[in-house]
Amino acid sequence: MTDFSYKKDNKYIWPVAMRSRFNGVGGWHTLTDEQRAVHGWYPIDYTDSLYNPATEDRLFVSQELVGGVFKVVYVVRDLTLDELKAIKKGQLDKEFDTAAQRPIVDTGLGFEVHGGYTDLADFTVGADLGLTVIRAADNSMHTVTPEEFQTVLMAIKLRGFAIKGNKWELADAITAATNQEELDAIDINEGW
Repeated sequence: MTDFSYKKDNKYIWPVAMRSRFNGVGGWHTLTDEQRAVHGWYPIDYTDSLYNPATEDRLFVSQELVGGVFKVVYVVRDLTLDELKAIKKGQLDKEFDTAAQRPIVDTGLGFEVHGGYTDLADFTVGADLGLTVIRAADNSMHTVTPEEFQTVLMAIKLRGFAIKGNKWELADAITAATNQEELDAIDINEGW
């Protein structure tokens, strides 16, 4: 899809997606660039627009209307290793948040439970109240002894520490990476 600039009050507004109807004129997609220019719409040509946002950055240089085409010029630069590490750590934080939200935990008692922070609090209250029934992750109900309830709580706590440990290990590996190849080799999607 082509982006366009629109001239309004002697200023160019960009990028703007082409609407099918604008200013009482319909079928914009059928008009030529010359016909659109009569109404102040110009296609955008992004100079040096091909770049890899995972490893490069675009720095805006200039914009101007040249021969009916709105030219936008960027300079592309490689991201530094520290910038790449910061991006990877941000991705790691998202993976951790997803994993810690509500993981499925094997209780060792023949059923699994949800093991997020709220679930741990709920199960702790249930154990303190002496409840003997637990709803499993698949919504089945299980009768447990007080000792088995403690086993469920311990399984949730251990799973939480394992998730945190995985994050810490990956964060340390990211920090220790000495080049982009080492950084790229760190799989932040594993171990959750």
